[in-house]
Amino acid sequence: MDRLLQRPAADSLHRRPLSGSPWLSDTALQPVSPAVDSLDAAEPASAAAIAQAGVRFSFDRFQVHPEQRALLEEGRPLRLGSRAFDLLVALCRRPGSIVSTQELLAAAWPNQIVDESSVRVHIATLRKALGDGQAGKRYITNVPLRGYCLVAPVEIAGDANPEAATPPVPREIVRPNVDAGLCAPPHAHGLIGRNQESDELMQRLREYRCVTLVGAGGIGKTSVALPVARRFADVEGAAVVIVELGALSHPDLVPMTIASSLGLIISDGQPPLLAIAAFLRGKGRQLIVLDNCEHVIDCVATVAEHILAQVPEVHLLATSRESLRIHGESVQRLESLSLPPPAMQSRAADALQYSAVQLFVKRASANTSTFSMGDAEAPLVCGICRRLDGIPLAIELAAGAIEAVGLRGLVERLGDGWEIAS
Repeated sequence: MDRLLQRPAADSLHRRPLSGSPWLSDTALQPVSPAVDSLDAAEPASAAAIAQAGVRFSFDRFQVHPEQRALLEEGRPLRLGSRAFDLLVALCRRPGSIVSTQELLAAAWPNQIVDESSVRVHIATLRKALGDGQAGKRYITNVPLRGYCLVAPVEIAGDANPEAATPPVPREIVRPNVDAGLCAPPHAHGLIGRNQESDELMQRLREYRCVTLVGAGGIGKTSVALPVARRFADVEGAAVVIVELGALSHPDLVPMTIASSLGLIISDGQPPLLAIAAFLRGKGRQLIVLDNCEHVIDCVATVAEHILAQVPEVHLLATSRESLRIHGESVQRLESLSLPPPAMQSRAADALQYSAVQLFVKRASANTSTFSMGDAEAPLVCGICRRLDGIPLAIELAAGAIEAVGLRGLVERLGDGWEIAS
């Protein structure tokens, strides 16, 4: 399993003091690029042939040619899977606007029933191809439980349908995380095997002002945290704002990212932490979700301590591979989904009592109408889930490959050391 999803090495027990910057450092996490996306990748056409295309979209150093189904980087064709390309075109047609997950599903999988996790997988592939999050570049922003937004200014040339694309929106004024200041995410559906963990997290949020949900990569921290944040908002009457930190390329960007998510514009020369604290005061009870903190953990810890000390009404919920290690923090560890024991005689009805198997079956059934798990298939599915250590993201990616390689083909590839997340 270590080959599929690498866990970080254990950190020291005490956080290092910050130096230099008033905040922090960040190594961008490389998004998962599943093999299932590369299966449908075609060889890129020549630049000369692409130049004859009609409508094209341009942003930063990239050009997108929908008719030729080509993506160029400074005139050089890039290899990209067809699903990821369809998602890119859909985002280019509405730059600066949130494109819902359902709209993206319709664009890339027309007239098919596909699970929403497929969008996340192929968006990760697209981000990797674009170098999103590297060298300070941001192109695609995730709006949790709503959709995605292309935040780079887009130029449209050729025979474009004006109804199919909106004018480019300047990057500095695009704040897809914000609806009238502080926003609450909609309810999430279909979370499997996490009822007990969700209830515990809700209780911790009521008892502590700072809670960190800790777990390995792909374990489902965000999937648990966001529905609980919504539940906390409903029960406690708190406003909620989501701050997505996963794509940041440097820790110094953390304070400005929080400010942007709050809808706060900080003037030049104004200390960001002081401005954030002043903005939050007097706005009543609030919950700020700091999602994917591990690569900027020192900065997040500094910001969190300042907000907690200066604004008593604010609660913080962080998701990370390690804790913040600050005063008053409550840490909850998220473990893998439940797995059938190796010695169990795996009948389908018995196997479905375990959440890892439930997730695999649900995702595989959503990705292909020909999949079903009977008693004959149950031992194979149980073996796959055990091989993947019950990690939800790995299970979702494996289930997504069923249509291409079949159940037995997936078992063979896992047995040969095939890396689903490569």
